[in-house]
Amino acid sequence: MMVVAVAACGCAAERPTAGGTTITQAATELQSTLDGSADSIAPHEKPRSKRERRPCDSDDLSSYGYTLFVETRDPRSAGKSIIEYWRKRGLEVTSVSDSSTYSARARTKHIELIVNVFSGESNVMLHGFTNCYPGETPPGWGSTSDTR
Repeated sequence: MMVVAVAACGCAAERPTAGGTTITQAATELQSTLDGSADSIAPHEKPRSKRERRPCDSDDLSSYGYTLFVETRDPRSAGKSIIEYWRKRGLEVTSVSDSSTYSARARTKHIELIVNVFSGESNVMLHGFTNCYPGETPPGWGSTSDTR
């Protein structure tokens, strides 16, 4: 069994200029990218998901994380497929490590993603974070939530 983890850490506190990106836009990009990644490896599965607010350097900025757990028979292959999915969509894949724990990183201007495949697990964990942005809390992202 293996676990594939996709994570993103938008740790930089970006303060966009007028007309710039809002937290709602970044959170929408994050969820869309990770939902699409999950659909690319298991289109008929409904993954368990979790959303969480992340700390920023300023009270007027917000960052959110999003995690999906997807069951799969071949997690290592699924991890490689996710990277191909990202590349086809123009994401910058910044590193790939194919050792006992398969991992890769990718990013856009607004989000950073990580995929990890852990030995001994049968699911894929997709995880990501937005950078810090101003704006109202996106609908459905107000508190930590966990769905199954």
